[in-house]
Amino acid sequence: MSIEISCVMTTVPSLDEARTLARGAVDAGLAACAQVGSPLTSFYYWEGNLEEAQEWPILFKCSHDMREELETFIANHHSYTIPEIVSWPLAAFDAYGGWVVNATQFFTRSQS
Repeated sequence: MSIEISCVMTTVPSLDEARTLARGAVDAGLAACAQVGSPLTSFYYWEGNLEEAQEWPILFKCSHDMREELETFIANHHSYTIPEIVSWPLAAFDAYGGWVVNATQFFTRSQS
């Protein structure tokens, strides 16, 4: 059996920003887990120019109930004018999915 949770991803221009954003989302109870990945190279057009940049991906796991609030948090704390924020549903193994849901519910209840 599985529990449906959400996965939210963004990329940032530095390891320091990645660590700050990841820690901030978990500390705020918006995500049960945030994983900062290895740097990658991105190619994209910005203001008419082809850009190449080193970025750090961050993968957040949260309950469905917290997804929109997490996306807003990322947007409000991100250094990019238009940050990449993408999300998708995940079917998680019961034990892990339950932990993700409970981790954010515990925080929400404890803040009331």
